[in-house]
Amino acid sequence: MQGFRETTIPESNCSGLHLTMREEKRKLMEKVMHLQPADWQGIETSAKPVFLDFWADWCGPCKMLAPTFNRLAEKYGEQVTFAKVNVDEMPEVANKFAIRSIPTLVLLQAGNVVEKLVGLRSERELAQVLSRYANGNK
Repeated sequence: MQGFRETTIPESNCSGLHLTMREEKRKLMEKVMHLQPADWQGIETSAKPVFLDFWADWCGPCKMLAPTFNRLAEKYGEQVTFAKVNVDEMPEVANKFAIRSIPTLVLLQAGNVVEKLVGLRSERELAQVLSRYANGNK
């Protein structure tokens, strides 16, 4: 092929980028809990508001919402606990909140539902909801 020149990037440059991306992913994972049954009691009794994302691996809109949920966790993670609930792995929790469609986002305060949002939502709309409850505003 004329005009094509193969270029290689030194491995030392790639490993730094890979480590940086891995570090960012680790930090993000610290901000968003992936709930297991043993975690549930701590969620219900949390002093901080808890923002739950009910989702499933097979749900396209859930995958579209994930980056937004993660960005909000970065922004509000000090004031609000962010947690994902896989409805296939924890159907009893999904039933408790009458989850019939996903994605569904539920905001708990003192263990009580204060907001329930069904379907894909914009980051701006979700940030407005969270800002009402962050720092004990409500």
